[in-house]
Amino acid sequence: MNQAELQLGDLLIPWILVVGTIGFLVDQDRYFYFMEMNTRIQVEHTITEDVYGCDLVKEQIRIVAGERLSEHVANATPRLHAIECRINAEDPEKDGRCRCQDH
Repeated sequence: MNQAELQLGDLLIPWILVVGTIGFLVDQDRYFYFMEMNTRIQVEHTITEDVYGCDLVKEQIRIVAGERLSEHVANATPRLHAIECRINAEDPEKDGRCRCQDH
């Protein structure tokens, strides 16, 4: 994790009573743009685990137990690049119901 991410966590943790995930975008000038916060682990968390070589569920349990992030995660740097894609079979003409329901 980079210094800006750690600072953001230090800023928010005193105000958050649950463990969650924060999504944001970063532009080429390293300005951060908040997207969302969820009080659960994201479906895509395994991509972050692969890139950073960590176990996010274990880290969330550590935080809830009053511990700090493990040293490995606090100082993690990306090991690789990853992309995750979702394929939705929703039919807009059927109020978003799955096309597979036709069979």
